[in-house]
Amino acid sequence: MRIALIVTRVNSYLGAPHYVASLARALAVEHDVTVFSTEFRGLDGQSVKHRQIKGFGTGTLFDRTFSLDSAAKLSEARLSGSENFDVVNSHHYGTAFVSNVVTSHYCEQEGVRRMRFNAPGLGSELTGEKLLSLAKAQIENALFGPMTTTNLIVLSEAMKREFIGHHQTPSHRIFVVHSGVDQTRFSPANVPLYRDVTRRRHSLDPNEPVVLFVGADWERKGLAQAIEALSRLHKREAKLLVLGRGEVRMYRKIAVERGVGDRVIFAGQRESQEYYAAADVFLLPTQYEAFGLSILEAMATGLPVVVSRSAGASELLRDGHDALLLEATL
Repeated sequence: MRIALIVTRVNSYLGAPHYVASLARALAVEHDVTVFSTEFRGLDGQSVKHRQIKGFGTGTLFDRTFSLDSAAKLSEARLSGSENFDVVNSHHYGTAFVSNVVTSHYCEQEGVRRMRFNAPGLGSELTGEKLLSLAKAQIENALFGPMTTTNLIVLSEAMKREFIGHHQTPSHRIFVVHSGVDQTRFSPANVPLYRDVTRRRHSLDPNEPVVLFVGADWERKGLAQAIEALSRLHKREAKLLVLGRGEVRMYRKIAVERGVGDRVIFAGQRESQEYYAAADVFLLPTQYEAFGLSILEAMATGLPVVVSRSAGASELLRDGHDALLLEATL
């Protein structure tokens, strides 16, 4: 088959971009795959083809320009006959109208419901992001309401229930496909390769306990709660290593206020397999996570995981056996 995948970005370190990179690579083993995106990293451009898409500015301006240009490029390919796709799979709501199937990586309406209140110490500094989420929730409702004819892929059974509950999306239009892990990239074999060098990078002793937190959107994923938990640990030498991009200034202030300013390390945005290998425990006390691919990546590397039941991946785990599952409170 000839398959088109539409996504804003493709890379190896962010949620949906990483997911699509892995999906494209796997599909390309047996199919002809073309990715439409603004960024194209982690793929060779040969086994998976690429069509460059323009996206200007940030927020809604970026979404609108990306949607218009990707729709134009897709139509151009179809009209020219050069790429007559059998399946067009969009990972961006703005291009749902030109797609056969849409993959949702997040239920915006559920995210809005769960984020009614700010995490401790954050005040109202993220109000702009909340307003953007509200706008996206309205678009989501228009796309996947009771009369939709769009086929929708979601990442967990919990997400399926959320779309049915919030938008009355017809059940027969929703297909659950759990995320998977590339075990050639995430493996216990990474530990001897990366543990010591990654710890030295951040001046961590070889044997001191390190708790790893991975992801962006730190308010939703519970970084404030992770810092609070660190402050209550009896083992005062434990460090919290934060991997991903976010409002460092705000969270560094929270860490200082909790008395753990010197025990929280912000590593920025880097290749995650090196950091799973350097850690002793993975922690994700998220308030809402459609799935949580980082949970499975940590487990594939051999880490014990402590995660919220609000992560979709928790439906695959048994408390006390595969993981320690936390109850999220709204």
